[in-house]
Amino acid sequence: MIDPSLDLAKVTYTDPTDYQPRQEREGRMFPEEGREETISCMALTQDFLIYGSETGSLRYFYIEDWQFVNEFRHVVGISKVFPDSSATRMVLVDEKSDAFIYNPVNDALLELPEFPPGAKGVLWENWPLDKHVFIAYDDENMFTYGYHRDTVSDSSTQLMSRRLLKLPPP
Repeated sequence: MIDPSLDLAKVTYTDPTDYQPRQEREGRMFPEEGREETISCMALTQDFLIYGSETGSLRYFYIEDWQFVNEFRHVVGISKVFPDSSATRMVLVDEKSDAFIYNPVNDALLELPEFPPGAKGVLWENWPLDKHVFIAYDDENMFTYGYHRDTVSDSSTQLMSRRLLKLPPP
């Protein structure tokens, strides 16, 4: 859970090649004034600030245009979001610890089988031929998934393996 005293929502966009602001912009606070919701999780990609709320709202803020471009309403609160690098696919974990693949293009949700309820994170593969593969991990295991957007019946996600993590003692 995000500490409400932290000001995580102020975003100033800078071009990493020249470290100068692209243009002067007013700072923005999220959620906007008058919007009755509490941000419960967030993620930042190169192009988007994405946040989920305790009421189930999921919003995409496009940094380049400095405006919201997508909003989705889930049936329960959202506790974690893990987008891929382009933010075109995302693992969404809700307050019931159910996990889904979310597609912001068509607002489709696809439930993830055997997702670890105590997942600490999700890592997406960046190699172009394997962008459909991601792992979820908790304190003891690593779960490898394959997401197939186009299949004969519809989109599908498959748990491909579960491995015990052997971490060195702290």
